[in-house]
Amino acid sequence: MKNRIDIEKITNTFLEYTLINTTSDPSSQNLPSNDNQYKLAQYVANQFSELAGVTIDVKSNAITTITLPANTAGVPSIVFFAHLDTAPDHTGDTHAIRITQYDGKAIVLSGTGEKLSPEEHPELLDYVGQD
Repeated sequence: MKNRIDIEKITNTFLEYTLINTTSDPSSQNLPSNDNQYKLAQYVANQFSELAGVTIDVKSNAITTITLPANTAGVPSIVFFAHLDTAPDHTGDTHAIRITQYDGKAIVLSGTGEKLSPEEHPELLDYVGQD
């Protein structure tokens, strides 16, 4: 049976999501604290709305649930939940970074000079060779 999962499409869709600035505003009294958090919720919901039988609920506070029905008798449905904001200590200027075949070296975050290194985060070495 052919693998029906299109990894490239999933990756590209995720990278589209990362381009939406969802940086939290700690001074905001609103939920969501950034209008783009709601826009991202709507964007994701619209993409799932193309699927048959899906149930989507986007609240005014951007809390979103997406339920896909089971496609086989006796199998439960699946519900997706996601955290749509990013920490306020990161800039709102988001650029998707994709690393293919991770080589085990430090990852330099463009524009900031910050880096993730295996010396500080040895768990990175668990992903050598992966995308």
